[in-house]
Amino acid sequence: MISDLTTNVLRGKLINYTQEQCELYGIKALTQYAGPPIWNEQTKRWEAKYCDIPFINGAPVILVPKYSVRRRISLDSQEFYNFHMIEYLRAEHIRANS
Repeated sequence: MISDLTTNVLRGKLINYTQEQCELYGIKALTQYAGPPIWNEQTKRWEAKYCDIPFINGAPVILVPKYSVRRRISLDSQEFYNFHMIEYLRAEHIRANS
């Protein structure tokens, strides 16, 4: 349920990412897609919208950046420390000039 909610909220950003990648790699994304409503951050409302995205075998495709996809659902403590806490602590020391 969390991933579904996250996807619903991020759908507009993922569609934008998909369109950018299609343009970058010359993938045709000419089909008008009227999928589920997209969250508008400015109005704080869901909005119906047509978007140009690619289709494969008749199904719409929305790409997700590789860095945001995980093989495992949760982090272990070492991974959290190495990849998240270290960066946070590093930024704090830089900010404090220490």
